[in-house]
Amino acid sequence: GLQNLRPELRLSPSVARMFEWSPYLEPGVDTGSVAVLPLHNAASSSFNLVMETLYVDTKEPFPKLQPSAGVERTSESGWESFLAKHAGRTKVGTDLGQSTPEEVSESVWDAVDEFLCSQRCDKAYDVVVVGGGVSGLYAAWRLKGEAPALKVAVVEATERTGGRLFSVQLPGMPDLSADVGGMHYLSDTESMLNAWLVDDLFKMASQPFQQNTTDPKSSTFLRNTHLSADKVADLAAIRKLYHFSDSEAKNFSGRSGIYSRVFEQTIPEFHKPDVDFWSASAASGRKLYDMTRQDLLDLASVSGELEAFLADTIGYNKGDYGAQSAACFVDLYTTFFLTNASFRVPTGGMEALTKRLRKEFVALGGDVYTGSPVRALSKCSGTTLPNHTHSLLVEEVDGTPASVFCSRKVVLALPLHALSSLWWRALGTDTAWRGVGASTAFKLFLGFDRPWWREAPFGFHEGAEVSTLGIQHTYLIGSQADYPDTNSSPPWNANSLVLATYSNSVDSLRWQNMDADEANLSMFRGLPNKFVTPGTELVPNVTGTKVSQLMVDIAMHQLEQLHAVEAGSLPRPYTAVAKSWPQSWHHWRNGVNPTEVLAKVSQLDTGSDVYICGEAYSKSQGWAEGALRSSEYILETYFHLKPLPGMPTKWLKHYASPS
Repeated sequence: GLQNLRPELRLSPSVARMFEWSPYLEPGVDTGSVAVLPLHNAASSSFNLVMETLYVDTKEPFPKLQPSAGVERTSESGWESFLAKHAGRTKVGTDLGQSTPEEVSESVWDAVDEFLCSQRCDKAYDVVVVGGGVSGLYAAWRLKGEAPALKVAVVEATERTGGRLFSVQLPGMPDLSADVGGMHYLSDTESMLNAWLVDDLFKMASQPFQQNTTDPKSSTFLRNTHLSADKVADLAAIRKLYHFSDSEAKNFSGRSGIYSRVFEQTIPEFHKPDVDFWSASAASGRKLYDMTRQDLLDLASVSGELEAFLADTIGYNKGDYGAQSAACFVDLYTTFFLTNASFRVPTGGMEALTKRLRKEFVALGGDVYTGSPVRALSKCSGTTLPNHTHSLLVEEVDGTPASVFCSRKVVLALPLHALSSLWWRALGTDTAWRGVGASTAFKLFLGFDRPWWREAPFGFHEGAEVSTLGIQHTYLIGSQADYPDTNSSPPWNANSLVLATYSNSVDSLRWQNMDADEANLSMFRGLPNKFVTPGTELVPNVTGTKVSQLMVDIAMHQLEQLHAVEAGSLPRPYTAVAKSWPQSWHHWRNGVNPTEVLAKVSQLDTGSDVYICGEAYSKSQGWAEGALRSSEYILETYFHLKPLPGMPTKWLKHYASPS
């Protein structure tokens, strides 16, 4: 059809293949007047001429999906009524995450499909991206940028986009960001998509994330003992607390040195250039993905005391390690902790990246819907909707009537818990997507009227601190006094920010249970501050987690323990913000081969044009980098996009392959 429009082009088969996207070609449609998705970055003049043909000469770039007639939704015919009607045929109520495939019968799935495909189509798109986090916004921006004629929408369940990149500006500190989600990115523009986007492509302002370093004089608290950070690598000091063997003491070289030795002893390919830990085997012959971190430590004959030292000084509750595969642990640890990695954060916090992606997407003509949780999804054929169309039911929220989106293709840019609540046949009949687990996490930021840690008796600068107290990780973020552009004349604003606790697993649950609403506790109201306008809310309620007075009191008590000072001697905070994450980051379960599962999960149902991406289903779990890579993988694999000029692509080499 394109050749007929411009016969002088003499399109070669390779160029012609760049325009294939067959689901747009409906039976009976004259393909001579139909434009299909062009791929990126053809250098030839032929490509430019065809682009002109696609977007100028043809009046209808795609066979249009239109809002359609169908069942009028009422309280008696809506989704909740449908679920109630079929409650006796399934054991799981409204959440597939608690089910097994046998617990939802085929007849129920048939009824779900029939229900959705008989509904009136309210909004029609070529691509609907479900999920407004970094992976979803990135996918939508890339698609719209490659094919401006595409109708693309992002549909987000919550009232904000950004997902787990969530930056809060607390009152009185305009230049400091409380990143209650992701905090930083690895500043390697040659291998990391995140760094390339922020630093090279968008050229966003950013600064070093100094808090990932540790001042030798800063505090550590291990086994009820206060130590300065430089003592953590001091054998004499550590052996008073951890009673490992003489042979282990002889080779003691700090946490990173110990892990390096463990990996060298247990992974024959450890020093091989470009080693792929996801397919590598241990010395025992077992694949790393079929082992846990503890298996590797046992293989290296690491004693319980030395293992306790490793767990305590990394600052995360080791309860999360039990189900995590060794491949996952080794790959992340070597990438982010055993290199001379430097980290950065965009000005305004990590959410600045998702705000930029959304801005670029909307500027291209994309649509964003927030407060719109998608509850069910079906592929429809021969119903009120055209063939190859997917019907997505958006749940009624706060009195807003439920609506149905219809779309040619669907991207599910969702974490595990969101997939668990989506009624889609493929999720109910295939268990591959359950090969990941999730960790809980909690963050509490406190704002002070000065950077007390720079004063006597402390005298150290920003950085990370670790303890076996309930606060686990503490980050001394910085002071408003360090920003002369907004602090150029008296009175000097020295308001300062501390991430008092960054905890996970069981420790995070303790903090979550102190939520003012959940536990019926008194709210923390804050204190007056001369750089905060009277009447301003001192403790912003923007994250869904309400800071209680008890939460602040316990955090302050443990900060004083960490820094070996008397109770009540540290200044009291004037502001605070907290965030509970029931599922903060994900990990591959041991026994799961991610390279195979990624290829399967990304298109769980090969008969539908529905694709799954996100941090949960990546090889850089726990990082925005994983979300971006997962999204780029499905865009290149299924939408046939080409990498943008200069984009890092080395990571794709071993990313995913079917069994």
